[in-house]
Amino acid sequence: MTPRINLTQLLTGIVVGAMLAGGGYAFALSRSSAVRVCVNLHSRAVFLPADGRCARGFASQTWDRQGPRGRTGPRGRTGASGPAGAPATVAIGSVTTLPSGSQATVTNSGSPTNAILNFGIPQGQQGAAAASAGPTAQGEVWMGSNTAELATGSGTNVVGVSGGDGSAFVRVDGCSAATPTEPVISVTTNHDASDPLAGANDTTGVASAYVSTFNDDNSPGSHVVAFGVETFNPLATSGSVVNSDFSFTVYC
Repeated sequence: MTPRINLTQLLTGIVVGAMLAGGGYAFALSRSSAVRVCVNLHSRAVFLPADGRCARGFASQTWDRQGPRGRTGPRGRTGASGPAGAPATVAIGSVTTLPSGSQATVTNSGSPTNAILNFGIPQGQQGAAAASAGPTAQGEVWMGSNTAELATGSGTNVVGVSGGDGSAFVRVDGCSAATPTEPVISVTTNHDASDPLAGANDTTGVASAYVSTFNDDNSPGSHVVAFGVETFNPLATSGSVVNSDFSFTVYC
């Protein structure tokens, strides 16, 4: 049966045990998690055995070095607030175009509080080519000494052709607005041997042609553009008007 030891007996025993030991034993704590001591059954003296064994007449006791965890202490006071930091800044640095299909990038060449952002933006993919839009009107005009007419098998959206003797007047339809903006009209002279008109294309020099007039010739419900074409001999030695066929295209 293990004897019960109260606090007074324990303290008395430690002192007496130390005196009786006469310095033969050193009372020290072990490096282990518990300490084994020997208690005299008569005097209650306590000493630390050198070999961990207790002699006859002594009871063995084990003391834990580490007691139970104490209660958590009260929370300390909150410290004073630090000074306010400088405001952060953000600026745009460089913007670089990256190859199509790559990932966009953002890098900071500044500091965490004064950022300079550099952007890399991928180039967009090339879109499909748009369908080619043809001219609103086109055709070829035969010219004679006193008349002009649309060439056989020629003409798109041509309302009428008139004139002759080096000039012609053409009216075309199909413009998108009742009062269209100025259309793009191109004329090119050509020598057509199949021209049946009298006095046509019988000159050795190919004449030039140009658009001399343009106007909005709309009638109710129609979008008609009218333009005049003049042809002449480009040679400096000749100022005479020549009869020359021409082709035309109109975009409006």
